[in-house]
Amino acid sequence: MFFKIRKELLELVEADYKEFSASLIPGVERFLGIRLPKLRELAKRIQKEDKELYLSQYWEEVGKQQEGLYFEEDMICGMLTASGRMPLEERKEAISRFLPRIQNWSVCDSCCVTCKFMKKNQDFWYDFLKEQLASGEEFMIRFALVNLLDHFVNEEYVGQVLVACENMKHPGYYAKMAAAWAVSVCFAKFPGQTKEFLKENTMDDWVQNKSIQKIRESYRASKEDKEKILEYKR
Repeated sequence: MFFKIRKELLELVEADYKEFSASLIPGVERFLGIRLPKLRELAKRIQKEDKELYLSQYWEEVGKQQEGLYFEEDMICGMLTASGRMPLEERKEAISRFLPRIQNWSVCDSCCVTCKFMKKNQDFWYDFLKEQLASGEEFMIRFALVNLLDHFVNEEYVGQVLVACENMKHPGYYAKMAAAWAVSVCFAKFPGQTKEFLKENTMDDWVQNKSIQKIRESYRASKEDKEKILEYKR
């Protein structure tokens, strides 16, 4: 099944899109150039046909460590791992196995947006994400922060999301950008609480200023708030 899907992927390649997208995702060597909606369609179909078979064959290919898999195959694996019904511990094990395959922002963020199951059993998944935040690995940290901004910016967890951003000290660009993005999402939903946070925190100056920039670029912040938060630039 894995190679049947690979054949379909090769037929979906768009040369112009490949050139454009590859410029946005540095470090990816085996990039085909297939639009995200097409990949989601394929993942949904695999989910219905035989997700388990596809994933088992995917991991067999990973284990061979020959020329490597395509970026799009990692994308599909991330989508499949995060979708469908699964017992909590089994899901946690599957996600943990996939995490080392995340080596760029695109695979990370596409997987995270699919992790809608984290809206349930939030204590369980928050503890799991805390492990990734403490990992010291840039894309594991980004995985945690993007899941927090996607699924945990609510009354119960917004304070903890902000604390996670404050405690994030990794120097990597993609981890820092995720922290700034998370702060901006918190501001959109809880402006008062986030404004107080921006007044005084121990975030990296770059993250603080990037958070303010992203808030000011957002249509969800009022003109008054956009002017007010300029006071907190460093």
